[in-house]
Amino acid sequence: MTITSSTEQGAFVIMVGVKEWPPGDDKLIHEFQMRDGRLLLWATPSCQIVVELVLEHDEYVHPGDTCWTCPIIAQPEAAFVIAVSWKDKKIHTVHLNGCICYSRDNPNLAPRSLVVRQTFGGEADKRRHDFSAENERARIERGKALHGLGSSPKRIDGGKKYAFDSLADEIGQLRDLIADVERGKEYHVPGIAARVRLLTHGKPMGLLQRCAAYHERPLILYTAGNPYIGEQSAAVLKEASFHLRQSGIPTPNFLCSNPIDLDVWLSLPALSVASKDYSNLDVIKEIGDTIGAHRDIAITSAIASLMRRPSLIGSKYNDVTRYALSFGRICLALAEKVSVG
Repeated sequence: MTITSSTEQGAFVIMVGVKEWPPGDDKLIHEFQMRDGRLLLWATPSCQIVVELVLEHDEYVHPGDTCWTCPIIAQPEAAFVIAVSWKDKKIHTVHLNGCICYSRDNPNLAPRSLVVRQTFGGEADKRRHDFSAENERARIERGKALHGLGSSPKRIDGGKKYAFDSLADEIGQLRDLIADVERGKEYHVPGIAARVRLLTHGKPMGLLQRCAAYHERPLILYTAGNPYIGEQSAAVLKEASFHLRQSGIPTPNFLCSNPIDLDVWLSLPALSVASKDYSNLDVIKEIGDTIGAHRDIAITSAIASLMRRPSLIGSKYNDVTRYALSFGRICLALAEKVSVG
């Protein structure tokens, strides 16, 4: 995707597969030709991506600007989505898979290193994590929890009709909230988080899981081939401030085609603060609690800072808004499927 074709100001996004990482020598990943220059992306043995903006005028070629990303930790056959923005013929930001890895105006926004877990095809298929057993176990556990709802004398069960009527109400609210945020009303982000939290979390389970259990339905979304790849390198993130991961989508694409049950995905790490990981459920609960009581000052501070951090070029949202929208769209798609039986 190209937002402009001029070296004066613009943005460029490309999805590439990198078979060897790091390369033995400098390797050209992509060259984008503009009417007055070129944008070059290089992979380097230092585990960095070098971005060059070359200016061309008539018969003359002028060095424009060059930047180096933070070190990138990735497996061979990594899947990279690289986004570059420039202004006044200077490289402004570089994002990789939704995470900032270079900022001219604020270098501290980039972590000391960045772990990439997304892979593609070939050898990556051999490392692909098969969630089928975990997915089936999650579906069975929801059924067991549903049968246990009537066993407590302290709980009044409204029954199946009440649950599905409530689900229909939540679908309507979530659909409206997502539309409002997409129209620029980002103050509804905590509202999305609150609806998602009700749908996915509760005792013994959330409303969405309960309705799925009535029909013995799986709750399948899609993640990376192996979202656990790179965990062994988590120690390098100790000195980095924090890193928010976008690891799930409602329908498969190039980067995320591995089926995973919602309850399994909720337990996957979504936010790293220093050397500690927080799950998708932890993060969405914290976003919904931004105006309430906080249980963990580390995750609270990280979420607050992420709300101020620039996001992927081509997106008008900060990282937290984009994450909440993604989570909301996942829940909306699953709820709509469950509601039709």
